[in-house]
Amino acid sequence: MPWLLNWGSMFQKKLKVSIFWGLLALNFSWMHADDVALEKIASRYQSVLKIFTTMHQKDADLQAFLPKFFTQFNLSFSEVIQKLNQDIHRLRAEIKILNREKKSAQKWSDLRKQLTSVYKFLKKHRLQYDVVIFHQAIKNRWNVLFQALAQEQDIVKFLGCVGIDQKGLDGLKQLMKLVEKDLYKINTYEHRLHTDWIDIKLTNYVLKIELIRVRNAVLFHPLSKKTTLKLSSNYPR
Repeated sequence: MPWLLNWGSMFQKKLKVSIFWGLLALNFSWMHADDVALEKIASRYQSVLKIFTTMHQKDADLQAFLPKFFTQFNLSFSEVIQKLNQDIHRLRAEIKILNREKKSAQKWSDLRKQLTSVYKFLKKHRLQYDVVIFHQAIKNRWNVLFQALAQEQDIVKFLGCVGIDQKGLDGLKQLMKLVEKDLYKINTYEHRLHTDWIDIKLTNYVLKIELIRVRNAVLFHPLSKKTTLKLSSNYPR
């Protein structure tokens, strides 16, 4: 009979589901806390938490610590938040296992609370984080050219240091595009940062001046003088 066949099919499906959840429960019942994974998480954030704790002490200058704190992560904001979120959830799961095994989980519970505080702090200061990481990238990318200009050397010799393969005038044109791109971003951050963050704004201004020097070195280079090399920004010379 059709109804009997349908009943049998439904019974098989329910039996499969029951077996699946039963096996899953059995697997979790035999799970043990992964001490190695927990120690790795603790080790990963050791220096981060040390700075975070210090900069939240009563007489600490928060702004002075921010660049050092943010650059500890060496990742984009979204990557940091994602990793922190994963580790916090992993800690929560491991703590539940330890509690079930009636083992002490205080150390990992404290670590989870600390990482949650770091997570909330980063979410609150996303702009500051983005600016500091950008400043670090600027220093890494342009430091050789900044030094060359300070020593009054020909910047064409150092184009490869900023990833430019072209030589001569073509290389200078590519250099101009890179400078203009970073100047635009610096100018954007200059307007977005509140004056309360004076240390970061000052660093932003100093890097802006350095990049303008690079741009002017391109504009007034002998190879550029007889060309129509145009600017996409209105920064003063």
